[in-house]
Amino acid sequence: MRVTLRRALVLLTVPLLALAPLGSTACRTATQIHVRIVTSDGVCTAGGTAPGDKRTGLFVGAAGSSARTAQSGALEGCAKEMGSVTLVPSGREGDPLVEVAMLLTKGDPATCRDKPAACITARRRLGFQENRELSLSIVLDSSCIGVPCGIDQTCDNGACRDATVSCVGDDCSLSPATDGGATVDAGTDGGGDADAPDAGGRCPIGGQPVTQPEFAGVDALAGTGTRLFLVHADTFATVDESGAVTVKKLPGTGLPAVTGAAAFGTTLAIRRGPRLDLVTAAPPFDVPSLAAEPFAVQAPASLVIGAASGLLHFQGVGPAAPTPMGTVTSIASGPGFVFAVQPGGKLHVADGGGSYVSGITSATVSAIVTWKGSPPTAVVAVDGALKLVALPPSGNLTETPIAAIQGAKLPLLAIAGDDLLWTDNVSDGVGAPQGFKLFAARLPPPAKGVTPRLVKALPPAAALDPALTLGALGRCVYVRTSSGVFAYPIPD
Repeated sequence: MRVTLRRALVLLTVPLLALAPLGSTACRTATQIHVRIVTSDGVCTAGGTAPGDKRTGLFVGAAGSSARTAQSGALEGCAKEMGSVTLVPSGREGDPLVEVAMLLTKGDPATCRDKPAACITARRRLGFQENRELSLSIVLDSSCIGVPCGIDQTCDNGACRDATVSCVGDDCSLSPATDGGATVDAGTDGGGDADAPDAGGRCPIGGQPVTQPEFAGVDALAGTGTRLFLVHADTFATVDESGAVTVKKLPGTGLPAVTGAAAFGTTLAIRRGPRLDLVTAAPPFDVPSLAAEPFAVQAPASLVIGAASGLLHFQGVGPAAPTPMGTVTSIASGPGFVFAVQPGGKLHVADGGGSYVSGITSATVSAIVTWKGSPPTAVVAVDGALKLVALPPSGNLTETPIAAIQGAKLPLLAIAGDDLLWTDNVSDGVGAPQGFKLFAARLPPPAKGVTPRLVKALPPAAALDPALTLGALGRCVYVRTSSGVFAYPIPD
């Protein structure tokens, strides 16, 4: 098979396999595949590097084998049209698997196999058709930055799937997926961790870290399950379930640094020192008097702020009168209700009618998140345990154990559909730390609790990282740390 890669004034001719002899009949159509290599929007500026710093390599191997052979040197630079490749069979081998890897920084693209975080890799298992000239496009997609896949897989729209090519007429593309297109290969051949699913599987935008420009320098992160908000100093980006990214300017100039964010529906609440902005389709408005107060969201159309004077409910473009509460330490809200935590673990539950019911948990609440269940239901983290707390019609709070947590005084909690996500300092049972990990469990729990599913083993330093934040988007959790934003699929 012969490959000729043309881009701008660069001409690279590399023998992958022996060139097959020409047919004896002049009018016979050649057996070959013309491959066009292109990049999607955002690739040439991704990773915080200039287009000229990027390097692309071409590799070939046999299907089912992890061995790949590099073809000549790396191609320098990045452009929308990377070049064209002509593939011709020699008649001595089976269908090959071609791999195109772009390293977003200067260096050798061959390192992308073991260190995929700053790479985009696309693979195709080719099938020639005798006396046919076929056409195939390979897209180096920004949604595949940092997504490692199995040896016979490729990343497609941020997810791993089989790399086999099929053709209709003279046009070829990836074969139709039989499982929705997303597969998970946790083996080390794909470059991922053996104890965690591949990054990017089911994630609209994947990567470990996510190297798309909008995910760099994020000051705050918030997710609603169907939308992810990334807050920067003077802009914010939204990502929907399709992976589409929209960037907008934030109101005001010369304001204090962003210290927190929450999201409800399509509205984003941003705290900057003594200032709170709601960014909506309508003109934003400010609440400058609520410095350092906890706040949370109440789906689908209101924001709840815990002030020293009580709870403020925002609906539309302004707050209702505060409901007297006294001091609150944290708030979580769900459809039509709010849980407010006070010192000593005291819970106040507000339903849609504004009434409040008090309850005492068995220990101090260190984290809380609400679930969509009915009656009003929240998950609370207390010393050594996660519990499901519900407010039945009787008005007395009920508690159901979910899982034990080890030494996690301040775990992070999030909800993704019917899954609870939490962080935990895992020990060996005698107090020695064994790592900081992110888990998932399906709600509601059975009577005997749940069996946690490992989402990802996080770096130990993340346990003390003040930037650590979770945000859910579809079947993916985005984890913000001081090192960047990381995307992890939630295993079923």
